[in-house]
Amino acid sequence: GHSTIETAVAVGIAAGVKELHLGHHDPRRTDGELEQLEQSARSLGAKLLTAQNRSPDECRIRLARAGQTLFL
Repeated sequence: GHSTIETAVAVGIAAGVKELHLGHHDPRRTDGELEQLEQSARSLGAKLLTAQNRSPDECRIRLARAGQTLFL
């Protein structure tokens, strides 16, 4: 479903995911705005992990991009 970036990051961290790819962002945003959103999500993830005495590197957070292919 849809949620805020903050909720998605918090749930991903709580679930222990290794990679979190955020999607469904506003297509009218500029590349610069998207980079800021991605950095904000990464900072929040690092803060949440650190608060739990976990390594900030435990979860890689990125914005999903058009045409992106992920290998699991």
